[in-house]
Amino acid sequence: MLGRLNNLRTALLSFVPLGAPKKSVDISHYRSAMSSTAQDPEVATFAAGCFWGVEHIFLKHYPPSENKGILKTAVGYTGGKKADPSYREVCSGTTGHAEAVRIEFDPSVVSYAELVEFFYRTHDPTAVNRQGPDIGTQYRSAIFTHNREQQATAQRVTEEVQEKHFTPKGQRIATEILDAGEWYNAEDYHQLIPDDSPVHAFLTKCDPWVEIYVTHVETSNLRHRHSKARGRFLTLLAVNLLFSFLLVRRIYGGLYRYGILFLASKIVPMSNTLAFRMDTALIGNFLLDLFIFSILLPIVLDFAKGIATLRLRYGFPQEEIIFRKLTPSAIATIAAATPEKKDKLLKDLLTRAVDPEEMKQIAFGMPWEEWAYDYHAMAAAHKASKEDVVSPKTWELSVWMKMGERWTVIQHGREEDYTTQVGMMEKLRDKLDEMGKLHVFQQMMEVIQVKTMSQAGTPLPVTDEVNGIVADIFKRNDIDFAKLMGQIAMDTPPSFQRGSKKDD
Repeated sequence: MLGRLNNLRTALLSFVPLGAPKKSVDISHYRSAMSSTAQDPEVATFAAGCFWGVEHIFLKHYPPSENKGILKTAVGYTGGKKADPSYREVCSGTTGHAEAVRIEFDPSVVSYAELVEFFYRTHDPTAVNRQGPDIGTQYRSAIFTHNREQQATAQRVTEEVQEKHFTPKGQRIATEILDAGEWYNAEDYHQLIPDDSPVHAFLTKCDPWVEIYVTHVETSNLRHRHSKARGRFLTLLAVNLLFSFLLVRRIYGGLYRYGILFLASKIVPMSNTLAFRMDTALIGNFLLDLFIFSILLPIVLDFAKGIATLRLRYGFPQEEIIFRKLTPSAIATIAAATPEKKDKLLKDLLTRAVDPEEMKQIAFGMPWEEWAYDYHAMAAAHKASKEDVVSPKTWELSVWMKMGERWTVIQHGREEDYTTQVGMMEKLRDKLDEMGKLHVFQQMMEVIQVKTMSQAGTPLPVTDEVNGIVADIFKRNDIDFAKLMGQIAMDTPPSFQRGSKKDD
């Protein structure tokens, strides 16, 4: 159901740090890699607000696995004046780029005209430089055409949509139709997880109804963590024993209330059997039992099949991998909200989900709670970790979202502070020293000291000039700076690579 929220990406990215480090994964691995029999595939490029949500809608309606015409997708930036912009720069609105979706499609299966017409269904094309709460030129509505035929088709379909859907309302389509310019792929954390990744294989085996997971790893002091985990488990055990006792009492009482024992006494003689009476009190008890069983029985069963089974099989592991999912009531609340409120609701839910204090709270499984533990996924993650298939590091504070049959990670959380940056510089120096290129680090530090420090000793902002000089130093020494920093920053786990330790 959440997959049908058009502006989901807005809420998600609104709490993801803009300065999130890039991963050192080949970005091409993150795009749809479906095999195709298309002889001459074409490319369509659309901008309709936050690119992630637009891509999600297209893949939802044209899943590559169902051969509906779309072969590959990628999200990125186009229509601007700065080369290779970052997400932060695009969000500033100063580069002129639009967040866009690049679609490779088979014209023998789906026509360009159909994609353009569907594009207009994905957003409000009358809005100028905004979509919902997202305001700025980067969220403008635009079609970037790749040839004259596409331009003519886009113009024709736009006129048809205007005449049929908006002229009667007195509205005008604000969508720009422009020649496609330079395309820049978005950072890795905006892209899809590779189909052949162990992470993708793991997530596809989880609950098929879940479209959002929030994961983290509890890494506190071992003795303290065990004490905390045991305390949480014992609390849940006590509560569920109380619930079980209440259910048994209601079942036992129901044997009398609903005449079950009375009917049984007609077959097998019993003593002290009360006669069955149909009255208002019976109806009230029935409604009360229905309410109690509909709430408590699922909680007790989930406890027995979930955390109780998890503890029985694995005890209290040193690294506790936590999987949380939205409860049905939270999903229903979002789905029932007005379009203006959906983004804020989801944003608030996800913000609370990654809040350290909120993560300490015990979830009892009550229907009015926002997040529930997925103990089956937790057990599977622990098993995958033991078998060396998926590293526990993979699940460090992250938000995972389902897109059709694919998954994406949109936050692989770790906050950047001064201490971390200093540590990164030390790691970079050590790495370059291992490569026999310590002189590259020394040259870089000279540039930083000269260009980013005033004569008074106060720091100056790092400009594009500094970035360009540093990039040139690495380039001249045949070093991929972005890839090297990505490896150091994220300590990329084996699970995000094409193989795993188990496959080696």
